[in-house]
Amino acid sequence: MAECTVGDYLLQRLREIGVRHVFGVPGDYQLEFLDQIEATDGIEWVGNCNELNAAYAADGYARLNGIGALVTTFSVGELSALNGIGGAYAESVPLVSIVGTPATFVVRDRQTVHHSTGDGDFSHAAKCASEYTVAQALLSRDNAAPEIDRALSLCWLLKRPVYIMLPADVAGQPIDAPAQPSNCPSRPATRLSSPSSCTRPATCWARPARWRCWSATRWTATGSARR
Repeated sequence: MAECTVGDYLLQRLREIGVRHVFGVPGDYQLEFLDQIEATDGIEWVGNCNELNAAYAADGYARLNGIGALVTTFSVGELSALNGIGGAYAESVPLVSIVGTPATFVVRDRQTVHHSTGDGDFSHAAKCASEYTVAQALLSRDNAAPEIDRALSLCWLLKRPVYIMLPADVAGQPIDAPAQPSNCPSRPATRLSSPSSCTRPATCWARPARWRCWSATRWTATGSARR
C-alpha cells in the first residue's frame, strides 16, 4: 500500500472536501506542516498578521466556500484565534482548526518549554478549545487516519468547528495513504478561486438586519436560517 505522511494525509482530506486555501500564522511547532502545505498542489497558504485575523479570514472563507481551515501554534497562537472560532461555533460555520503542538516526548516528560504554562500540563488550551468545537483530536502515527476522518466528517455534518492537534514530531510520520476518497461531499473547486473574491459578506452585512442570516449554503432574506 502507498504511504504518505500524517500531514500529507490531512491535507489530502482537506483538499477532497473543497479546501483550497489555508489561513494562519507560522509558529515553530507547525513549521514542518507548513512546508507540507507549500508542497501540496491545490492548496495555497494564506499568511495573516495575527491568529485572530486568520480565524476571521477562515470563517469568511468557509461561509462562501462551504468549509475553511486555519493553522496556529500551540497555546499562545490558538488562544489568540479562539474568539474567531467561538464565533464560527455560534453561527454554525464549519471550520477546521489545526494546531501545531510540542513533540510527543516533550508532553510525555512534562518538560517546561515556550508557550507552555510551566506546570507540565499541556492541556489548558485544548480544554478551552473543547468548549467551542464539536470534535477534538490529538494525532499520533497510530490514530491519525481515523481521527482525521472522524473530525472532518463531524465538521462537515454538524457545520461547526473542529480542533486537530498535530504534534511537531508527528506531521512527518509515515502512514498508509488513503485507500478511498473522503466520505464527505466535496465542494466545487471553482466556487471560490481566491481569498480576494470574498466580497459578498461585506455586501450582505451592509444590508438591513433582516438580511443578516447565514445558511450553510446561502444567504437568505427571510430572517430565519435555511439549511
